[in-house]
Amino acid sequence: MDIKEVIAVVLNEVYLMSLATVDNDTPWSTILAFIGDKDFNIYWMSDPSSRHSHNLMVNNKASISITSTLKPEDPNVGVQIIGKVEEIQGDLPEMHSLYLQKKNDLLHTPRHEVQGFMEKWYKFTPEKFEVTYEPEWSFIKRIYIPTI
Repeated sequence: MDIKEVIAVVLNEVYLMSLATVDNDTPWSTILAFIGDKDFNIYWMSDPSSRHSHNLMVNNKASISITSTLKPEDPNVGVQIIGKVEEIQGDLPEMHSLYLQKKNDLLHTPRHEVQGFMEKWYKFTPEKFEVTYEPEWSFIKRIYIPTI
């Protein structure tokens, strides 16, 4: 599998990510449900008053870690990404539908409607990926830098 295929599989099959932000000199991480697009941008909904959302308004640089490794016998597959975040103004109906579908499909249970009245969309634009794909590359990470 090539690096872009691994990234696409992880972004499409995994539904939770760890988002790391910074508040002055204090790191903060949180777990969020997400969706990705064909250009590997990552979207999520979040309360703008949350700590990570506030941190991003001050400093829009962030990092994300996503792994599909859930059990000890699973192969080590994942991505670590650095990039920038922007708050999206308005609604993203096509993303909203994909977001709900992904959460419902992957959690295998009916979910309540996302609380859109309290949440805003955020978009993470990746600048650099470090990708682990143990089945073919052992534990050697490969780097992917998206072209703009």
